Amino acid sequence: MSAVVEKIITIFKAMSADEKIDLVQQMAQDPDIKKEVEERTPATPKKKKGAWSGGKSAWWIKTFEGVDNGTDSRGKKLRGTFRVKGKFIKDFATHMSKGDYCVVHSRSNSEYHVAQYTGGTSDKVDVPESTGVMTSLVGMKICDTFDNANALCDAWESRL
Repeated sequence: MSAVVEKIITIFKAMSADEKIDLVQQMAQDPDIKKEVEERTPATPKKKKGAWSGGKSAWWIKTFEGVDNGTDSRGKKLRGTFRVKGKFIKDFATHMSKGDYCVVHSRSNSEYHVAQYTGGTSDKVDVPESTGVMTSLVGMKICDTFDNANALCDAWESRL
């Protein structure tokens, strides 16, 4: 480090926080520094449009309006959660009415719960997060629990 740079660092350390911020803002306005920062900043990769940017949640909810034993667009028999008729939701209180059913899946313990929206504060479904913390879905009452979605669909096919 040169003697000039050492003197500037010594002065910078003696400055108040407000003075340091003012100095850095003024330095950022310098055209030579702006150009150097732009050259050193790596290009950000383009994101896919419509792609979900967040990581996977530890759980999901799908409204449960029935069971579909049909086939997909390739003619293959539907399996697992694809058999559940409904929509994926997060805010169940706004997307469901009292008495509606849904499937709550926990990725942490691989359980599938059939739950009914009651809106009551005493009813809740506890879903474990990967961190060990429990998320409580208040207003939901568990009606049934299964190890896999096919067993859930087979058991509830005649109930809805």
